[in-house]
Amino acid sequence: MEAFKTVIASLLIFMSTYGSCPPGFFHHQDSCYALLPQTATWSEAMHLCEVFGASLATVENDQKDLYIKGLLGRLGASLPTREVWLGGTDMLNEGEWMWAKTFQKITYFRWAPNEPNNGAAASNQHCLGMEKDQDFKWDDNTCTKLAVPLCERPVDLPWGKEAVNTEQIIG
Repeated sequence: MEAFKTVIASLLIFMSTYGSCPPGFFHHQDSCYALLPQTATWSEAMHLCEVFGASLATVENDQKDLYIKGLLGRLGASLPTREVWLGGTDMLNEGEWMWAKTFQKITYFRWAPNEPNNGAAASNQHCLGMEKDQDFKWDDNTCTKLAVPLCERPVDLPWGKEAVNTEQIIG
């Protein structure tokens, strides 16, 4: 019975790792990413991602950052702007960056040199982007700037979107 549980658990891990992404999205670990070819303000970018069942991307660690940087590097020649929107903001409290989708405080940062700088006093840069000319390091920008949305959504699992309770299966 223990060997059966191990096989089932391994199969579930394999299936969740190798879930599928919709056409136009790129698969990495448990997420799918799409770089939309439409420039938009930060709030417009959020809504564009939602149309595809996604949200502006979040970057919580080096591994994810390196993947996104590589993806943007490969697609960078086709970018209509030098900036890509991510889902971070300090709009609610200056200097306290959070992911807008989850309200979680951002603890991993990859700022470009001299960033965040909030721009001139009147510019109020509260939205997070990645700057192509800065090796896709982070930049705070005015939220009305036009940039390209980087959308992220969970992979489509073979058994649907509901999590599987392995205890019920192998328990």
